[in-house]
Amino acid sequence: MAALKRVAAEIVNHLIVQQIQTEINEELVASIKVRAAPDSEDVAHDMQPSIESSISHIETKREDYTLAQLEKRIVKARDEMEAFLDDAEWIRSLG
Repeated sequence: MAALKRVAAEIVNHLIVQQIQTEINEELVASIKVRAAPDSEDVAHDMQPSIESSISHIETKREDYTLAQLEKRIVKARDEMEAFLDDAEWIRSLG
């Protein structure tokens, strides 16, 4: 079991990258809402306001993704994963 814990600890960085990327992608994609009425006669014209609104929503999120904010998220994720690894319960659940 010690070997399993060592291997898990070695991939923490990879797991953090995956977690943070996924979270940020989901947050940014959730800000995008492009719409036009299904019966629109001028689709481009009718979509334009929702596109501009989506761009604006993403712009307001800029402060959430500064280097300092990203570093805080990474430290938090690392602390959580390391605490999880330190708790041997996950190993017991495998067997």
